[in-house]
Amino acid sequence: MCEDNQWQNVFCGREKELQFLIDKWKLVADSITPEPQIAIILGESGFGKTRLIQEFYSWLSENEDEVQYWPRRLGNIGDNLKINPLLEEFSEQEKSMPYLWWGLRCADPAGHNSQIVSTLSAYLDFFALHLQPLYQTRFNL
Repeated sequence: MCEDNQWQNVFCGREKELQFLIDKWKLVADSITPEPQIAIILGESGFGKTRLIQEFYSWLSENEDEVQYWPRRLGNIGDNLKINPLLEEFSEQEKSMPYLWWGLRCADPAGHNSQIVSTLSAYLDFFALHLQPLYQTRFNL
């Protein structure tokens, strides 16, 4: 029996879907000219979509982020699992962002997992500062 929201640390029944996301990540990461990709996770409320995303994020942060730019886990806010890290959890290091992670939750605004659609635009100034070293490296500026 789980105590004090320990259930939020349990991941089971979605290993196949997690491996699918990992395999797709590796396919893009190993390509000579990687292009941005979008993954859409669709399903009914309570089927583990956010938990799957959290596991993939953790795998990505532990295996693809050598400079520890991103926090290792997303955690929760109240009863809702987070799909994005908080700004204060980012590394203070001035290093190039190894990958861009930002999830957008498209949900019923009245639902328990609702998210404001303008979430990304609220962070554009933040991302611009962090993407600049990546841009300069990619285009040899």
